[in-house]
Amino acid sequence: MNEEIILEGRDLHKSYSDGSRAVKVLTGVNICVHKAERIAVVGASGSGKSTLLNVLGGLDKPTSGEVLIEAQAFSGLSDSTRGRLRNRKLGFVYQFHHLLPEFTALENILMPLRIGGFDSSFSKVQAEKLIGRVGLTQRASHKPAELSGGERQRIAIARALATQPACVLLDEPTGNLDKSNAANIRQLMNELASDLGTAFIVVTHDEHLANSLDTRYSLEDGKLHAIATTSVEYA
Repeated sequence: MNEEIILEGRDLHKSYSDGSRAVKVLTGVNICVHKAERIAVVGASGSGKSTLLNVLGGLDKPTSGEVLIEAQAFSGLSDSTRGRLRNRKLGFVYQFHHLLPEFTALENILMPLRIGGFDSSFSKVQAEKLIGRVGLTQRASHKPAELSGGERQRIAIARALATQPACVLLDEPTGNLDKSNAANIRQLMNELASDLGTAFIVVTHDEHLANSLDTRYSLEDGKLHAIATTSVEYA
């Protein structure tokens, strides 16, 4: 495994207020994500997996603890600076693709580049390269409603990769896909990690997906517990 640490969570705690009661969701999570590493986080519904993903992605602040992206801590950054860092270094994919319905597939991939202020020529080349990378060049001018579920999710992954992030965080990326499309997403993630050095953190209930990744954790009682992995290939 590449020893370069891309994303790190140190002693992460997260609590929410429920009236007069504090609900503890994360109670001391530690995690290091290395370049090109593919990590699965599994656990029961309501165990805090999505909360952990949001904290690691800088979308939510921990109650205590620290998140570092390429050794730069999120704490102490202004909201605008945190947003720029998140845009440049992290990508996000959700169970529901969240593509913008009024824009084409290619325009959706371009969106993070436009928001990030990237050069327009670079952005066009990058978006066209990525839509080809996920095998959907022929669907570039189609809007989300004209795409299948698997195609929409592949476009969402391409969009997450647009700014060449160090790490992509995925929340149930195969949850709404059939077996064949889920297998395609697994294969695509494996190829991208190998070819681009992208790290992936995947929250999932998909056992085939979890078992195909490099590292597995179970989130229980607010802490991550390592799960022994075996080398298993799924068609």
